[in-house]
Amino acid sequence: RAARSVVCVFASRDGVRRGGGSGVVISPDGYGLTNFHVVAEFADSRRGVGALSDGRLYPLTLLGIDPGGDVAMFKLEGRETFDYAPLGDADALVVGQWVAAMGNPFVLAEDYTPSITLGVVSGLHRYQEGQGNLLEYADCIQVSTSINPGNSGGPLFDLEGRVVGINGRASFEERGRVNVGLGYAITINQVRRFIPSLRAGRMTEHGTLGATVRLAGREVIFDAIQDFSPAEKAGVRLGDEMLTLNGRSVRTPNDYNTIIAALPADWPVALRVRRGEQ
Repeated sequence: RAARSVVCVFASRDGVRRGGGSGVVISPDGYGLTNFHVVAEFADSRRGVGALSDGRLYPLTLLGIDPGGDVAMFKLEGRETFDYAPLGDADALVVGQWVAAMGNPFVLAEDYTPSITLGVVSGLHRYQEGQGNLLEYADCIQVSTSINPGNSGGPLFDLEGRVVGINGRASFEERGRVNVGLGYAITINQVRRFIPSLRAGRMTEHGTLGATVRLAGREVIFDAIQDFSPAEKAGVRLGDEMLTLNGRSVRTPNDYNTIIAALPADWPVALRVRRGEQ
């Protein structure tokens, strides 16, 4: 049932299919999610091709993009209704829980039937640095499920067939591009915050406090604050210790980056800081 919602995503030029990635339909009217890096090749034309396990190709229109978080939304056309996958709750995941990835690794699915790999959640709240301001994976899910080239943009399912993440990155053996058992998925909870803007066809931006932190002994303190930034407007001062951000403890600078980078720009957040002995 879940496989019917999985899309093989291709660029198309002069009727020739190019590239190859994956996606997932999340509504009966054909709206779906994938990675930005999967659709970047046709971001200008906004036109690609999506293939489903029924063996048919469907026109694909690229809508909103999130280059920073490596997410994009598309819409399939050519049918009145599409099979789709419901969205789950990534915050309910636990380490050791079984999950399944579906997609088109190495463009093996010539009949457009997705491959499935099974594994467990091997880590939560991971952070993968981006490339400049692009492809930053904040607060992501680490899985033992095999994620290989072509799996990008496909769904990570719980065993009830609910989408808990969008697969996008993996750790590879340096020379051979061989998966070493660590894959990373963007949590669906992060993606859900951006869906209204993506559906409207916008290019989204991620949040920032306009401040950086560093570790001082066991304390995470603010070491730089931009003028007129959200942090300054909130009354944060240099040397303040960061305790919690959006209700989550901040024990390292990576915790801080992970939490804030998973939020859209202008998203309200709650800070708890300690100043001196207060």
